[in-house]
Amino acid sequence: MKHELDKEEFQEKAALYALGALSQLEARAFERHLAEGCSSCERDLVEFEEVTGTLSFDSPAVTPPAYLRDALLARIDDEVRTAGFLNQSPKAEHSGQLMSRVVRTASPEKAAPSRSTFGTVILPWAAAASLAIAVGALLFALSRTGRDVDNLRAQLDDTNIRLSKVASDLARERVKLEQVVQVNEVLMVHEHREILLAGQPPAPSSSGTVYWNVQKNRWVLTADLPPPPKGKVYQLWFVTNKNETISAGVIATDESGRAFRATDVPGDIAIAAAAITLEPEGGSQQPTMPIYTMGAAE
Repeated sequence: MKHELDKEEFQEKAALYALGALSQLEARAFERHLAEGCSSCERDLVEFEEVTGTLSFDSPAVTPPAYLRDALLARIDDEVRTAGFLNQSPKAEHSGQLMSRVVRTASPEKAAPSRSTFGTVILPWAAAASLAIAVGALLFALSRTGRDVDNLRAQLDDTNIRLSKVASDLARERVKLEQVVQVNEVLMVHEHREILLAGQPPAPSSSGTVYWNVQKNRWVLTADLPPPPKGKVYQLWFVTNKNETISAGVIATDESGRAFRATDVPGDIAIAAAAITLEPEGGSQQPTMPIYTMGAAE
């Protein structure tokens, strides 16, 4: 039978028949065409069967999606209903040959067929087979994506914790730098004094220094103190030459007890010393607890 104008169409049908992708009605029509003695399609079918056999051995196993079973059952049911309307069958001798070919192709004992060469022609069925393999690989990759996302999320959480710590460290260093700048501003002034604070019996290891800018009448305090108990704060005091105590404000401390305070000095008092006490949170009008550290103004 001649079909030069439809050669590509028949080649595609031969490929789909070899793959088992034709409907029952299309498959029977193609078998009738073969039964009419088309040697060209017969050769194409033999070559395509060899290649599909090779693909079945080379392609990795892919677990089909769950919905495929329902779709396949529906397709089989539709084919069974369609088969009831078929009134023609291929010639007996060719039908027997085609059936034996199908049985041979499906037989699990069949050895791996030799590969065929088709030159550089790329047919639709080959693209479909490649796409099926790619989809299988994609499904496998997606199964791993969930685990990868969990790992990335854990890494991101760990990174956020580290960034938070770095930000906290940078904030502390910035505060220290600002304190150093204020101390240096006092030391650069010609008229400045220093009051050295020594630890007292309640905290003998305490120490501190008051940098006194006499020109601007301003104190900058740095001190090392025990971390204050919960509900307590340190408070700085001006001690006058009349042994009066005037609050210079609550002292901010970090978790290690390092203290800093900058405050203006009242201009109408004569200062004899500086002192630090531990007071209730919020500070006191007058010292309520023993002095932790103290130093005389020279």
